[in-house]
Amino acid sequence: MLGWRCLIPLAIHMMDLVVFLVQREGVFFISGDVHFGEIARYNCAAGYPLYDITSSGLTQAVSPPLRFIARILAWLTPAIMRVKDKSCRYRSCTYGQPNFGTIEINWDSDPVDLKFHVRDEKGLPVSALKSHYQNSKAKR
Repeated sequence: MLGWRCLIPLAIHMMDLVVFLVQREGVFFISGDVHFGEIARYNCAAGYPLYDITSSGLTQAVSPPLRFIARILAWLTPAIMRVKDKSCRYRSCTYGQPNFGTIEINWDSDPVDLKFHVRDEKGLPVSALKSHYQNSKAKR
């Protein structure tokens, strides 16, 4: 029996293919329910970076006995894809404690401003991404 890990390269390939086929720009993937928060960047065939913003929920986190192992694994895995900037309070930018995500859209700016955050229990950002959507046809 093949484990789910064997499907990850296929899933990334399918993601690239779908974005390429629909010919859309400014695609962001929003996911959750994985017991950690993270913002990852994929440089792929789309011609622009694709972002995957993951958060879980305040009731889900890495179990306390496993947090140290999760931090080591996050540190050891390739960090090329992780978004790192001054808003990231943790070296790996993978946050395994209770978290939630927020998306802020400023429709009145041109181009449209987008802000994505992974936040801790107190609402403080642990990771963030700021971007712009250049399409003048953007609608609310």
